[in-house]
Amino acid sequence: MIIKTYGNFEKRKLVLLHPLFSDNTIFNKLITKLSKDYYIIIPILSGHYPNSTYVSIQKEELELSIYFKSHNINKIDLMIGFSIGGNIAYDYFYKNTDFIDKVIIDSAPLLKFPYIIKRFKYKEYRNTIINVLKNKNTRTNILNEAFPFLGEYQKDVAPLMNERSLKNIVETCYNVRIHNLSPKNQSKITFVYGTKDKNNICLKRLKRYKNSNFISVLNASCCQYFIAKPTSYIKNIISK
Repeated sequence: MIIKTYGNFEKRKLVLLHPLFSDNTIFNKLITKLSKDYYIIIPILSGHYPNSTYVSIQKEELELSIYFKSHNINKIDLMIGFSIGGNIAYDYFYKNTDFIDKVIIDSAPLLKFPYIIKRFKYKEYRNTIINVLKNKNTRTNILNEAFPFLGEYQKDVAPLMNERSLKNIVETCYNVRIHNLSPKNQSKITFVYGTKDKNNICLKRLKRYKNSNFISVLNASCCQYFIAKPTSYIKNIISK
């Protein structure tokens, strides 16, 4: 894990966890708009930069905890996770509810699939990466077919993926246990899903959280809202 920071350390602490096959650059617009009010912490997940491999959600969480402790960060005011970053934010919040004041889970595939489906997802990801490596000039289009609206932010990161990372990413995304949370801790979570996001099928599993906030974004795909309309996202999701 590589961690990037922006803004004044004395400000409120905001952690942004990026979507699959992307990195900190996907948040450039949010950084510009939020760095006056927040000290922004953006981990680049293992496997998403050269010569690294994504091993497990537990390893990423451990590196986060080590970073927070070594930098004397005693509280996170807001943690937002997108796609796979949402899976990590969800699990990390469950283990550290007193440490995080508020969490937003956006487009996270909080799903639990049998082996045969996980194997299919792995092959799907693998075929996309192979296609990207073979067709450098059309990487963005290839990735947009698999991940609508994300290709521009994935085109430089997706080619870095190795097979071990892909297998472990599938486990993080599609072998998720839904945690028991107290009403108080449920109320700290906002779930955001677009109506065109395939990951919204996990909403049935999440409805047990009667005290959480659920936001449905009309006609939006995975992570599309914050990318296409950052000002609106800040006003309607982050600042609420």
